[in-house]
Amino acid sequence: MKILVLIIVISCQFQVVSAQNAWGPKNDTNRVWTNLDSAIAHPLEVVSLDLSKSKLTEFPKEIFQFKNLEVLNLGRNKIESVPGELNQLQFLRILVLERNKIYSFPIAVCSMPNLEQLIMNRNQVVTIPACIQFAEKLEYLDLWSNQVENVPDEIAKLKHLKEFDLRGLTYAPEFNARIKGLLPQAEVRMEPPCDCMSGEK
Repeated sequence: MKILVLIIVISCQFQVVSAQNAWGPKNDTNRVWTNLDSAIAHPLEVVSLDLSKSKLTEFPKEIFQFKNLEVLNLGRNKIESVPGELNQLQFLRILVLERNKIYSFPIAVCSMPNLEQLIMNRNQVVTIPACIQFAEKLEYLDLWSNQVENVPDEIAKLKHLKEFDLRGLTYAPEFNARIKGLLPQAEVRMEPPCDCMSGEK
C-alpha cells in the first residue's frame, strides 16, 4: 500500500513539473526576471526575462548582456524596431514581440539557430525575408493581425514548422493555396479567401 501511495505522489509531482508555464526555460527552475535593473546585476543567471507591458519605446540594449537567455517577452510595448544584435542571444528559444509597433521583420531571427517560437501578432510587418529559411528550428510563427503582403518560397525549408498564423488579412484564393502548399506539414491559419477581383468574399 505504501508503495502505491509513493507511486501516486511521484506521478503527481511529475505532472506538476510537466505543466509548468511555457515561458519557463527547459530543465531550469530559475525565476522569471521582470525587472531589468535587477537582472543586470546577475546577467549570467537570467534565463527567462519578461518585460511585457513596460511602456518601452525602444529595444533595451542591456538585454544583450544576458548570454544565457532562453525566453524573452517584450510584448505589449511600443517598440518600433529590433536591432540586428539580437542574434547575439544564441540560446534564445522563445521571442515574444506581440502588440508593438514593429514594421520590419527582425532579420536577426535568420541567424538564431535555437529559436523555436516567434510571436509577433498585432504589429505592422509587411514582408517576411527569404532568410527566414535559416531559422531552422522554428516551430511556431505568429504574424496574426499584421500587414503581410509577401511570403517567400524559402519558408518551405522550415521543416520543423508546426504552426503559421497569418490571420487578420483576407487574401486571394491563389495566395492561400500557395502558402498552404509551401507548408504541407504545418497548420497554416488564414482567413477564408476573398474574390479579390470582384471585391466579394
